[in-house]
Amino acid sequence: MKHFIFIVYVILAIGNLAAQPAYEDRKRDYNWVVGYPELGPNSSDYSNIQMNFDEETLTLIDIGDVKGIDYTFTAMSDTSGQLLFYTNGVWVFNRLHQNMLPADTTLSPGYWADQSIDIGYPIQQDAIALPNPANKNQYYLIHQGFNQYVNYSGGYCGDIMYYTLIDMSLNNGLGGIVTFNQVLANGRFNPGNIQACRHANGRDWWLFYMDCARLHYYSILIDDKGFHAQTPQQFTGRFLSAYGQSKFSPDGTRYAQYYSYAWMDGFLNLYNFDRCAGTLDRVFAQDSFPSEGIGTGLEFSPNSRYMYVSDRNYVYQYDTWMPNIEAARDTIAAYDGYLDQGFWGLDFNGATLAPDGKIYIANATSTHFMHVINHPDSSGVGCGLVQRQLELPVWYYRTSPNFPNFRLGALSGSACDTLDFNVAVTPAPSRDNVAGITALVYPNPSASNLTIAYALPEQGEVTVVNALGQVMYEKVLAKGDDKLWLNVEDWANGVYFVRLSTPNSGVYSKKVFVLH
Repeated sequence: MKHFIFIVYVILAIGNLAAQPAYEDRKRDYNWVVGYPELGPNSSDYSNIQMNFDEETLTLIDIGDVKGIDYTFTAMSDTSGQLLFYTNGVWVFNRLHQNMLPADTTLSPGYWADQSIDIGYPIQQDAIALPNPANKNQYYLIHQGFNQYVNYSGGYCGDIMYYTLIDMSLNNGLGGIVTFNQVLANGRFNPGNIQACRHANGRDWWLFYMDCARLHYYSILIDDKGFHAQTPQQFTGRFLSAYGQSKFSPDGTRYAQYYSYAWMDGFLNLYNFDRCAGTLDRVFAQDSFPSEGIGTGLEFSPNSRYMYVSDRNYVYQYDTWMPNIEAARDTIAAYDGYLDQGFWGLDFNGATLAPDGKIYIANATSTHFMHVINHPDSSGVGCGLVQRQLELPVWYYRTSPNFPNFRLGALSGSACDTLDFNVAVTPAPSRDNVAGITALVYPNPSASNLTIAYALPEQGEVTVVNALGQVMYEKVLAKGDDKLWLNVEDWANGVYFVRLSTPNSGVYSKKVFVLH
């Protein structure tokens, strides 16, 4: 009977866990689209390909001629991993690859949209899609426009931040545009580099983008009430309006950017990020990075320790846990000079962490290949970068999908963890008190030692299980005991459930993460 009750508990815990946004959203980035349509006769390898990561295994699906996908790409999948919509920065397409915008309209109207009708927007990270915290059927598509072709501070700048609202309950589930090209902000913005991170409350979002002339960061809080512009954050140091990528680490504690432009020295910045306040604190800057070209890449490893910079002829790995981050840089790959069909170079460009835990690196020209970092949590060449590992059946052009980390949950125990997403078999009157059992589990995530502080009305027991229901730890707790410590250094990265119970009370359960 005890084992039966425990199995029921695990089933109920997983069911309640599914109510959390981070759990519901874990498959939102399962679909990428690359490629471009036939440009001439006898060109069978011109088409669009859907890269599907269902069950975290990559499958390539030929979807025929849709539209060109250049640098700009973001998409949204449903909670089961099925494609809902995607954009190339000019058009928005539903899961049947049909344009969702009204006739004779585009996203971000202006110079770049006019020039990119067939090939897609040519700006890295120029769009990102986020769930609307106020409505589970709706999604915000954030995108940047170039209403004027302005050369400013050494490069070209955007001047309008837009949002488009998509409602998937419309058109029999194919979705529809509620409103589009609504202005969020006017100014002079660095091209693209739009990124987002989940708020520490586990539901809302921080949206980040940059000034075009100074090391200034703009942010907007997106919650169930709408958009709330924050005070710009200003830093000193070298700045270059340029192409590149900005990324939040998967655990939401870091924000980084790397830019370069036309063979000028690039710059690299790394910040600590406060998910409660939405503020940055710079911890590392490399103002004169010997860049090899335009359009570069940056990505973090799944465990958030290693930062990868791809810069045309080289890929570098930084160990961000080391006290001297610049000294901890390691060159993990040099371009081997291979040319696709004897002409097109396969250098290193934008980088994206995929649902399968690998990092995919695009090229700066039209090719059939992507480079892959197979073990990005490993140091040095052990990360397993293989040049041209993924061969596509069609041509594609430098596409680097842009997503937030949908799997990041609430920062448990923080001052702004104010929304109740905790797992409990019995109804809980408050986050840390279930039918007489009061508990606090921290830190969460944990890398080494996990503390469980508690108060029980009578003798009870504690059990810790992994996501498969396997018991990792159990102990009888005496009335009057108030704390225990667990060493989790040897536990695998993942989600675990801490369960406290007594014979005459309810069951308290807390989801915790182990991240090394």
